[in-house]
Amino acid sequence: MRTEKAIKNYDHSNDALVKVIIEKAVNFLLGILVCRGVIFTELAPFGGSFVAAVSRKNLFWTLFGKDGRTMTNAYSELYLDDAMQNLGDMVEYAVCDLGFDPDVFFGWFISSGIASKFEKGNPKYITGMSGFELAEAVLTETNVAHEKREPSFVEFKGREYWAGWILAYYQWETGKR
Repeated sequence: MRTEKAIKNYDHSNDALVKVIIEKAVNFLLGILVCRGVIFTELAPFGGSFVAAVSRKNLFWTLFGKDGRTMTNAYSELYLDDAMQNLGDMVEYAVCDLGFDPDVFFGWFISSGIASKFEKGNPKYITGMSGFELAEAVLTETNVAHEKREPSFVEFKGREYWAGWILAYYQWETGKR
């Protein structure tokens, strides 16, 4: 009897406020869990700032994909263009400007450990370095002697650039390692 009376007398004017508080609390907790790498470990390098930067409307799509599947990519699509451009520039610089054989250079890229960091979405490598800097890092990590020179400017990108560009997209899309 007492419970029924309490339900009838409940003031529903605070429902909107309660909803906002719950929503903010969930967003806050999600940001903490992402920062700590507890959930969505592929976003951990970007942390809560990533969650805050993406509108709530697009947060679900960004985390799970538009069709509702769990995102299997190493990093958000927001960073894909930078990653593709940087890998393309790296290949073009190493092959065209420095004259390294593409197969040999990719062997160095893999053995340096930078390829692994790139495929896992380490922000230092996918957006924090230019293609020129990536190539320099690979050569430094593998102790390959090379002439240090500025990358040449070409108006149109060559096949070396597009090979690196599409490789970055293919790896991101398929998640193959």
